[in-house]
Amino acid sequence: MATMIQHPFERHETAAAVWLTAPLLTEHGVLHAFSTAQRTIVGQAGRREADLAALAEAIGAGRPAIYRVQQVHGAALVEVSAEDEAQAVAKREADALVASTRGLGLVVQTADCLPILVADQTAGVAAAIHAGWRGCVAGVIQAAIARLRDRGAKPERMLAAIGPAISGRNYQIGPEVAEQFAGFAGALSERAGHSYLDLPKVAGQILLEQGLAATRITACQRCTLEQAELLFSYRRQGKAAGRNLSLVVVP
Repeated sequence: MATMIQHPFERHETAAAVWLTAPLLTEHGVLHAFSTAQRTIVGQAGRREADLAALAEAIGAGRPAIYRVQQVHGAALVEVSAEDEAQAVAKREADALVASTRGLGLVVQTADCLPILVADQTAGVAAAIHAGWRGCVAGVIQAAIARLRDRGAKPERMLAAIGPAISGRNYQIGPEVAEQFAGFAGALSERAGHSYLDLPKVAGQILLEQGLAATRITACQRCTLEQAELLFSYRRQGKAAGRNLSLVVVP
């Protein structure tokens, strides 16, 4: 199976924010960002709206309407348009957002799970996906790609960036989870009697199976568990963890 791009994500810094971007998306003009735990964009529950507005402004998107949902580790998605009220959408339960209105912002929040941003500039559509192991099993990635195709996107044109998440060397799982991923080549490993799951590799294989080209898929190599100075991690911080915010603006 083809291998997705492994280029390092770029770090950006202003007086107000520190964030990461995927060179693959930047090279194709897709405005996006993966927030960090540094500076004022911290992803804490009481200030996420302000954080998102600051993040959008930092990447040059101005002040777009930004949509997020209540994430529940499933496969449901919400499609939004400029007519939707962001506060109403934020109350809906889903794990993926899709839009075909240029300039809208789509956000998912994570603290070890995968954030996946997908865009097709020609069709003018984008998706933001939250995928933990449950979401991967439930088919949230496939659901989002299918909806993008319904809106005119073509897999061979799509760009996908898998953001910061817990790495395969650190994501210890039990046997009941491991058996769910037996069909993913190279996604499972064993060490000292424990099983470990490489979720970014799982997501990459799913995207390839959906028809995306390996050269148009990229994955961040930063591990949320290891990089305490830069990223939030639920496994490291527990309930006190903030959230890493992943934003894509519909091209």
